[in-house]
Amino acid sequence: MLIYRRNVDPASKAGKSIMLVLVVLGALFLIAALVFLVLKSNRLKGMERTRAIIIDHDEYSTSTLVSYRVNGKVYRYCFSEYSSSDRIGDTISVAYDKNAPDHPYRTGFMAYFVSVMFAFFGFVFSLVGWIGLRTFHRKPKEEKVPWELT
Repeated sequence: MLIYRRNVDPASKAGKSIMLVLVVLGALFLIAALVFLVLKSNRLKGMERTRAIIIDHDEYSTSTLVSYRVNGKVYRYCFSEYSSSDRIGDTISVAYDKNAPDHPYRTGFMAYFVSVMFAFFGFVFSLVGWIGLRTFHRKPKEEKVPWELT
């Protein structure tokens, strides 16, 4: 990975190390995003879907209270996720297990929000680290000594 060279300044070695850490951290974030995406997709696969009405939300505690109907019975559930676009009276899509309809999962963008955030940070960290490694990997210009200038 990092090869020791005699005439390499410590700042360059530290810079390479930091950039390598960013690339590894970015890769870990991307792997985590993929894991969260697969887990959420598998959880939502095969579930029933219905529409829920937002009846209350608290932007300070980041919770949203919804009401939805399954087989004629009305359920209420408080999601811990809150989106600034949530308005009282709006309808959202929820998925539920037909054996336990009292515990729904939010679908749509909010269902995959964690995966999207991990993927975004993973991409940024990897990109910055990779560009930094490419920058530090350049060969330094050889300076000519005065007797070679002629």
